[in-house]
Amino acid sequence: MSFLDGWRSVTRIAAWIGGAALILLMSVTVIDIAGRNAGVLYLQGVIEISNITVVCLGMLGLGYCFVRRGHIVVDLATMATPPRLNRTLDTLWLIVGAGVLGLMAWLMWAEGWALHASGEKSDNLQWSPLVFYMPAAAGAAIAALTCAILAVAGMCAAPRDDGNTAGTEETGV
Repeated sequence: MSFLDGWRSVTRIAAWIGGAALILLMSVTVIDIAGRNAGVLYLQGVIEISNITVVCLGMLGLGYCFVRRGHIVVDLATMATPPRLNRTLDTLWLIVGAGVLGLMAWLMWAEGWALHASGEKSDNLQWSPLVFYMPAAAGAAIAALTCAILAVAGMCAAPRDDGNTAGTEETGV
């Protein structure tokens, strides 16, 4: 197994955790609504559980989305440009993405620890802010590393004129 295959597994595991968070979110929401409507159950902390599951769903899936090139592309500007230029632009934007996501990861990590150190707690469940910030920081860090790996893979890929762009399945990622 190559490094790139191993990294793909890391992003896939993070995405599966995000998917499990979605299942948890749906289950808790349905149980809470059904229980309240029936007048037999009120789940405490549903808002906090919803917040953490949405954070996990959104942030932990980013790296895998980059690996699969699953982002929406509006290629009005790139349809007329040569494939080599498109690959160069893709690689450039992956480098920018790595920087921005890396900065986001660091800021979320720092803010989570600062709030935790100040004694902040969530309203109902009294959870530390780390519960919310650390999955987001981890997801942003995984996505940043994924962008960096895909950018390097794009720069190392043999030049082609077949329309493939940086970070596609053909680069080994």
